[in-house]
Amino acid sequence: KSMLLAQASHDLRQPIHAISLFTASLREEGLSATAKEMVESIDKSLHSVARLFRSLLDVSTLDSGKIAPCYEVISVDSLVSSIVSQNLKAAEWAGVRIRTIPSRKYVNGDPTLVSTMLQNLLSNAIKYAPRRPVLIGCTCHDNKLAIQVRDRGKGIAPQHLPHIYDEFYRALDKGHDIDGVGLGLAIVRRLANLMNLT
Repeated sequence: KSMLLAQASHDLRQPIHAISLFTASLREEGLSATAKEMVESIDKSLHSVARLFRSLLDVSTLDSGKIAPCYEVISVDSLVSSIVSQNLKAAEWAGVRIRTIPSRKYVNGDPTLVSTMLQNLLSNAIKYAPRRPVLIGCTCHDNKLAIQVRDRGKGIAPQHLPHIYDEFYRALDKGHDIDGVGLGLAIVRRLANLMNLT
C-alpha cells in the first residue's frame, strides 16, 4: 500500500504541474469574465488535488520508516515567511488575511519536516475559518519556543478532540463540504513525534 501510494503520488505530480501551466497560459488569452471564473475554479480544484497527493505521499513516506530528521539551525522568521508565501493564493481564494509576528528566534530542527507541519496547520486554518484573519507567531516560556497558528474559526466540539490526530478522522458538521481526507493533523503528530516535539 505504501509503495503504491508513493508511486501514484509521484507519477501524478507531472500532469498536475502541466495543468497548472496550461491554466496560467489561459489567463493571458484575454478571456471573458465567465471563462476567467472557470479557470479560477480549475486552479482551486487543482490546488486541492495537489494538496491531497502531498498528504498521501507524506503518509506513505512516514509509513516506510525511512525518514530521519536532518537537524540544522532554522530562522523562525524565514520559515514562517516561506510558508505564508506558499499559501497566499489559497488564502486569497478563502478571503483570509494572514498576519505574522516577526521573530528573531532560531531553533534546531529539520526545516523540511517543520515546514510540512506548519503547512498543514496553516492549510487547516484557511479551510476551516474562511473570510477571517489568521495569525502566525511564536511565544517563549521556560526556555521553550512555541510556534502558533491562530484562527477565528468556530472551533472543534469537545467530543471530537480526542480523535483529531487520527488518520482520516474529520470533525465536520453535517452539510459542510470541505475538501480533504483527514490526514493533515495525523501527519503533524507523526512529524512531531519523529523530532521529539510536542
